[in-house]
Amino acid sequence: MINNCTFIGNVGKDPEARYFESGSCVAEFTLAIKKPAKDGPVWINCKAWGKTAQLAADYVRKGHRIAVVAHLDQESWTDRTTGEKRSKPVFIVDRLQLLTSKAEAEGRSQGQGQQEPRQRRQTAAAAAPAWNSQFDGDPSDEEVPF
Repeated sequence: MINNCTFIGNVGKDPEARYFESGSCVAEFTLAIKKPAKDGPVWINCKAWGKTAQLAADYVRKGHRIAVVAHLDQESWTDRTTGEKRSKPVFIVDRLQLLTSKAEAEGRSQGQGQQEPRQRRQTAAAAAPAWNSQFDGDPSDEEVPF
């Protein structure tokens, strides 16, 4: 697909999943991406459909480090109270890769097993697939406001 973007970041909140009568699923979440030239993270809106949405709903939680391959879309709607047309950019997730290990995720949820930020980055880099090995300078948890 043309116009794909690849992002690595931390999930801002647990994905909000909706299920349809057809059995299909959609999950929405935000992702914090640290840009080298900026002080704080850039937040992007993500939406996943089908099996990718189910993966996000079942395994992705606030603070988890993930990689996504997505394409840009523009959502438009009419505000119910003012009647004004509104829109926002959203990235439609085509692929999702979990970078937070199961042990690390369980340790975070229990408040245990906190690793040194450098160790977390090395763990994530070792678990990352080859297609995202070009990224480095990952933000630590202290830099991302969760």
